Amino acid sequence: GAVVAEPAGPVTAAYFEIENTSETGDRLIGVSADVADAEIHRSFSQAGTMHMEPMTSVDVGGGEVVVFQPGGLHIMLLDVADLKAGDTVNIILEFEGAGLVEIEAPVRPYSELLP
Repeated sequence: GAVVAEPAGPVTAAYFEIENTSETGDRLIGVSADVADAEIHRSFSQAGTMHMEPMTSVDVGGGEVVVFQPGGLHIMLLDVADLKAGDTVNIILEFEGAGLVEIEAPVRPYSELLP
């Protein structure tokens, strides 16, 4: 299921999996949340340093699962300092084909999210 990391400051991240059960590819083209401004981001390592960049879209091929997880794709939530563990965030994912998909993500301590 989806989770949001309990923020230690003004920003945090949401993690989840997108499973495309159809044979047709789709694309995540937007995201919004009820508690914050939301953006699609990608973390990546380059020459041993972690970097983060905003993404305008994420392709989800037919039959594929795309995992949003620490150190990879995630949804950045901005200005969320008052979120606490136990709260729930409603996130709306906008797909080119499937349209709007709403997910509920409980807020959990970051330590619980690490593999």
